[in-house]
Formats: sequence, C-alpha cells, structure tokens
Amino acid sequence: MPASGTLSTSEPQTFARISEASGPLRPGVSVQMAVFNAMPYLVDAVESILYQSYQDFEFIIVDDGSTDDSLAYLRSVNDARIKIIPQTNRGTAAAGNVGLAHCTRQYLARMDADDWSDPSRLERLADALDANPDVSMVGSSFAYFGDRTAGRPVPMPQDHDSIYRALLRGDHGMVHGASMMRTECMRAVGGYWEHRFFEDWDLFLRMAEVGKLMNVPHSLYLYRAHDTSLSSRRLEEMRLHYDYAIDQAKRRREGIPTCDLAEFQSQRKNRPMTKSIGERLDNIALANYRRAMGETYGHRPLRGRIRLLSASLWNPRRTLNRIGRRFRSRID
Repeated sequence: MPASGTLSTSEPQTFARISEASGPLRPGVSVQMAVFNAMPYLVDAVESILYQSYQDFEFIIVDDGSTDDSLAYLRSVNDARIKIIPQTNRGTAAAGNVGLAHCTRQYLARMDADDWSDPSRLERLADALDANPDVSMVGSSFAYFGDRTAGRPVPMPQDHDSIYRALLRGDHGMVHGASMMRTECMRAVGGYWEHRFFEDWDLFLRMAEVGKLMNVPHSLYLYRAHDTSLSSRRLEEMRLHYDYAIDQAKRRREGIPTCDLAEFQSQRKNRPMTKSIGERLDNIALANYRRAMGETYGHRPLRGRIRLLSASLWNPRRTLNRIGRRFRSRID
C-alpha cells in the first residue's frame, strides 16, 4: 500500500477561509486526530482506527508542532488513507479547524491521540447517523483506562433532551473523542472556537442547534486517565471557558445577544461571593477526581481511592454523581 501522504499549512486559517476551501462531500467517514507529543500512546490510538470493521474512511492527522517522535512515527505508517498535516503549535482547536478544511467525507469522527476505539466504533456510529437523519452528532458511552487496567463502562444519556440538559448543567452529556458528526453541520456552526479550553463543550451546544444529539447504547471508547496535577490558575481559566460556553448557549436559546470572552469575564466578576466560592470548591473536586482516575487505573490504585474520597469532600454532589454512573454500569 502507498505511504501516507503529508500535507502542509503555511499560515493560520480562519474558519471562513476553511469553509471556502472545502469542496463537496463524498460518502464515508473522515477520522480526524490532533497530535501533540503523544508518544508512546499514539501507536495504539492510530492502530485502533486502522483496524476498524468499517473501512471506508480517510484518516486526517494534524501534528500540532510535536517535539517528540510523534511525527516520525506517523510518517512511518504505510497506509494511503492517512493524511498528515504538520503545523507549528497552535492548540487543539486550531488543529481541529485545519483538519476540518481537509475533510472530504459526509461524516467526521473524532479520535484523541492517547485513547482507543473499539473495532466496531465507526461502523456503529455511521449506522446511527444513516438511520437518524435529524441527528447532527452521535457518540457513545466510554470507559476510563490507564497503564494498568480499564474501568467499567460509564453510561451516558442517550436522547437529545437528556444530553442537552446535562450539558447546560455542566454535566457530561457527550465525549468528544468518541463522537461522530455530519461534516456539513460542523461547517455550518463554524468549526471550533479557538479559545484555549472547552472547544468541545461549545461545539456540542452549537451542534444541538442544527440537529439532535444522540449517544448509542454501547461503550465504544477508552478514555485515557492521566494522574498529572492541574494548577489552580489553569483550573480557573478552564472554568471560565466552560462557563462561557454554557452562558453563550443559553443566550442563543433565549434570543439574547451573545458577548465576547472579555465582556463575559468582566460581567462574571460581579457574581455573588457564594457562587465564586462554590466554583472554586468544584474546581478542586474536579482536579482530584481527574487525578484519582489516573491513579486508580495506573499504578497507584490505593492512592486513587483516597483521592476520590477527597474529591467527594470538596463537592459531594458532582463526585457522587460520577461515582453513581460508574456503579450503575456494574449492575446494568
């Protein structure tokens, strides 16, 4: 089989120019992956796509300025379905928009560079979109995994209303890496916003405005949990973008003019002190929960359980809700 192709981008592209460059779509799936220093996990992620039961796909991989062996590995893979697009480091969202410009198929599936897809994932999700023409984006349940083991499937809401309500509450309704969407809908909503965080949450909410959201009743994705810590400043910045995505969706739904991030940040400073304190506690709980998953499925399971208890003390409702979903998967 001919070697994978390498494309290049010489300068940043706005989504308007990406849309203008996009041609008509053909049947099949464009699988899109953004890569930044993803070795050694990248090998398993790529192979999980190449060995799918559904084979009518192109695999568009944007290397976002990796400094490890990621790009060298990608260039060594001998598969004509792979298109490699190297660029200087601009972030996941920008890489997603560059990749979108090169999609030629009617469906677009996401894949994260350190995760793993079930062999039937593309087939099941493409079948769901074929059978439900009113659905703009479909996903699945998932399970956490690490270097040592994998967890039980985490159930996700399946119907549009349940997914959308969860997203507006700030609860997980979809998993970005496990999703597949109609490429024309992705173009219609303008691709990814290019802020630093939560481009996926914003995308989910905007895709809900051009069609329905759906999760199939299968666990088709393994999400790698890392045990790295997050600084309080980074958590606060992530929270700002997360709240901004939800706020803008509510404004659009209610017919209220949207605002830019700077204006939202200025307005947000006037929120009640109790709400600000609650958000900080939630940030601490989230950081502990994320790290607990990495330790539990990595090499420190006891420490992970202790950290999970710590997360529940900082925000009992959110943490117990996450634990409850994992427990329900054990008895279903």
